[in-house]
Amino acid sequence: MNKSQNETYTSLHDLAASLIKMGVKTGNPELLFLGTAFTTALRAATDPAERAELSDTLTKHTMTRLMRAAGLSTSEILISDLFESNNVN
Repeated sequence: MNKSQNETYTSLHDLAASLIKMGVKTGNPELLFLGTAFTTALRAATDPAERAELSDTLTKHTMTRLMRAAGLSTSEILISDLFESNNVN
């Protein structure tokens, strides 16, 4: 990693720490969530196994949101997830 990349990652880690600190200090759950999510993403970015696991989790969450937006019920989403997991195995 070159100097510029190191500085960028350092700045991103500082931003995540600031978000967490301000979230705790103010009791703002949104800032705390953003900070911890950002820290998790930064950690996963450097580890291929963690990156793949986090990517799968985010994809599943996105698909669930899209299914809800399309009007599917919670039961229909669960059934869809069940069929998907059975087809993968």
